[in-house]
Amino acid sequence: LPFDTEFVNVTLTVADSSRYTIQASPDLFTYHLQTGDSVIGESLLVSEAGGASINFWTYNQKSWLFVDTFAASPLYTPEYIKFDIHTDGLSGGLNSDSIFIWGDSAGPDPLLVPIQVFLNDTVSTSAVATRPTSFSFVVPEGSNATDSLFVYETTGANVNFIHTNQSAWLVVDPLGIYPYQTPTSMIIAVNAAQLPTGIYTDTIRIIPDSSGANSYVPVSVPVSLQVTSAQSQVMVVPTSVSVTLDTGLTTTRSVVVFDQMGANYAYAVSADPGNAWLQLQTTAGTMPDSIFFDVSSAGLSYGTYTDTLVVYNPLDDSLSPYFERRVPVNLVVVPDTGSSSYIVRANPTSLQWRFPPHTGAQSYVLLYEQAGRSGSFLAWKYAPWFDFWVPGQVGPIYNYPCSLYVFSTDSMMTPGFYHDSIWVWPDTDGFKFTPLAIPISLEALPDEPIMAYPNSFSFTTGMGDSLLSNSFVVHSPGTLGVTYDIYLKHDSPWIDWQYPSGMLTVLPRTLDTVFFDIVPAGLAPGLYVDTFVIFNPLDSGAGYFEIYVPIALTVTGAVGSAICGDINNDGFGPDIVDLTYLVSYMFDNGPPPPSVEQVKFTGSVDIDIASLTALVDFMFRYGPPLSCPFD
Repeated sequence: LPFDTEFVNVTLTVADSSRYTIQASPDLFTYHLQTGDSVIGESLLVSEAGGASINFWTYNQKSWLFVDTFAASPLYTPEYIKFDIHTDGLSGGLNSDSIFIWGDSAGPDPLLVPIQVFLNDTVSTSAVATRPTSFSFVVPEGSNATDSLFVYETTGANVNFIHTNQSAWLVVDPLGIYPYQTPTSMIIAVNAAQLPTGIYTDTIRIIPDSSGANSYVPVSVPVSLQVTSAQSQVMVVPTSVSVTLDTGLTTTRSVVVFDQMGANYAYAVSADPGNAWLQLQTTAGTMPDSIFFDVSSAGLSYGTYTDTLVVYNPLDDSLSPYFERRVPVNLVVVPDTGSSSYIVRANPTSLQWRFPPHTGAQSYVLLYEQAGRSGSFLAWKYAPWFDFWVPGQVGPIYNYPCSLYVFSTDSMMTPGFYHDSIWVWPDTDGFKFTPLAIPISLEALPDEPIMAYPNSFSFTTGMGDSLLSNSFVVHSPGTLGVTYDIYLKHDSPWIDWQYPSGMLTVLPRTLDTVFFDIVPAGLAPGLYVDTFVIFNPLDSGAGYFEIYVPIALTVTGAVGSAICGDINNDGFGPDIVDLTYLVSYMFDNGPPPPSVEQVKFTGSVDIDIASLTALVDFMFRYGPPLSCPFD
């Protein structure tokens, strides 16, 4: 049977996974709710800072926070996670949990996304709030989308407010008239006309009028925009299917349909011309999805048969650009030359794992007959530190072609090298083939050092407004307890931390929690920074030196009040915008600062290199707080 030669290019890029950084947008959720209230379908975008696709898992502790990962494990960035909050049974006051996000054992540092619910079980709390609390848009290049934001005061009061945001692609209520007053709805519009494909984030800041009896806290509404290609990026893999069968046999095959940018398009599938030997198990669905179909040689003579799967958009609408993908299916029917001709292969032919003891590993191995025929087999292994199963099948007799899901079962192994194999034998009643072994090797690495999550904090609050019940965890992922101590670098009085003194030991695979309150009483508007330092008090070579958890606090004041280090006098800072403004003024003939007094934090008369150095030290090197003449 002559056939043409087809070349398939395979490209492998090996990258240093330690460069990956998991990020979440929003990175904090805060709710003011009444007992019995629920929040349904809140969105959290998990992505890699450089746009890479990496696998990750999620975990949380409290039952009132339900994180819906659609039973998929692991997930892959970028991915929107949905979660619900149910307040039934919660006590009044602050209820906190976090969504813990971590990558594979060789991947990026884990991430904590705090979820805070201020619950009032008696009378309504006086606060300005929004519904929803965040927005997530997915639009093609050159398109736009709109939604609405409802702003209200929790007791029903009428409160004046203004709003701000930074990005030109995000427009808030373009026809609105200042000032706004609660309750009201505002139009939220995103425009991708000038944006290339990618992920963009911004924040709508609702700033209430706090001049009256109530001191309302500003509300932040994170907005994420994913711009997809204007052209359909729908893919079907593989792009062709070839099956070789003896007469009278049937096998099941599948293709995967997905959009490269992660869009959830609807699809339909049919066969053209639709021969009887090709039977679809499904005719429609939503991407990403697997399309299963049966191929049968029953009643066919020896020879080659062709058909085509046609995957297309059943809606032909503007939200899911029209697409059509055709996948040729070739069936070769051959004479039954006897069971001795069966040759079963494994891909990959072996597995090599390498991970720290507190983690694990998982892999898939494809078992198939080289001519595309079906059969049955038995499989077993000896070592207790790993296991396997065949998705969708129940042993001990399995059918090929199939995928073996192989996973480690012992996450606390002693560092060293381990070896075993999965042995695959033909079923006694099935077609015979030469048994094969799939070697598995494991290198268990030594313990990792102590860590802290989150590893930084950034707070914004008004003068005199406290932020209570903040926390981070000290974690030792190793197999032994680790002794540590902790102190506050500048011993700032606005950080009230509640932790016993003396040396402490964090036990393996447990979390020690450090609680602290932000109490800005007496602080003038400006940026304040201090740092928690976690260190090894025994100097015993335990594998770590010092770990830093910086705390940044921005204290806002009334409109027009001066903030030390706010170079451009925009009411925020000091931040990267202020640093850029100062550099432009000093070295690139930029405009002078609106208020020289807000730059004299070194005690000098002129704006000089000492001013720039002090600002850089404060922002990036945990330097001392800035102090201006008006402080």
